[in-house]
Amino acid sequence: MLVNIILNSDNLNVLIRHPDLRMYIVIGIGIILFSIYTIIKVLYIGYFNKLFYVFFNPDYSGISFEENNFAFVNLKYFTLFASVLSISCFTFTLLSYNPQYITFLHPSQINIFVLGLLVLAVVIILYFLKWVNYTFWGWLFKFSTYSKNYLNMVFNNLRVFGIVIFPFFLLYPFVGLFIRNVLAITSISLLGLLFIYTFYIFWRYSIKIKFFNHYAILYFCTFEILPLIIFWELFKG
Repeated sequence: MLVNIILNSDNLNVLIRHPDLRMYIVIGIGIILFSIYTIIKVLYIGYFNKLFYVFFNPDYSGISFEENNFAFVNLKYFTLFASVLSISCFTFTLLSYNPQYITFLHPSQINIFVLGLLVLAVVIILYFLKWVNYTFWGWLFKFSTYSKNYLNMVFNNLRVFGIVIFPFFLLYPFVGLFIRNVLAITSISLLGLLFIYTFYIFWRYSIKIKFFNHYAILYFCTFEILPLIIFWELFKG
């Protein structure tokens, strides 16, 4: 009974003989990410410990992290790329195995490769818009140092989330419906907690630099929430 629930063993033989394209994509991305994280773990000892330390200690900024660990500076782009892949594959997995949430196409008409590329493009654009938003307003109001520091903290959070979410989407194609629902609910809950934590960092950092006022929540909604809402509406069609 437990095996049936976890592994969906009734359909396991069919699953092994005829793996679908979704599974190939998830496995491929999983191998790439596993290779990236393994290389970092072996060649840059202590990087992940420092990354999680910065995540749980927002007062210790990402810039300080880089300045005190010069060997880790180039890794920020490498791990940011890994987080883009991880979050994209996580989103792709949830959507491709739950096509009822994609209303701009009938589930039978969805091209898996197109969906994967579309999800990847959306994630990259959201990352880019986040960088452009804070960089532009930091330059315009002459607080580039503060906006850069905050961006470092936010991107570090996304790096950590990419690592944490990795096993969730990797397991998703190989388990039964019940465990899939558990994985989906857990991973989406973690995403929600990350969003709340990001707002906490924004609020705390605003107070620290004496920027916090009754407009701070409006700034946060504009920079963090509005792009997500726009893309969600476009994605739904």
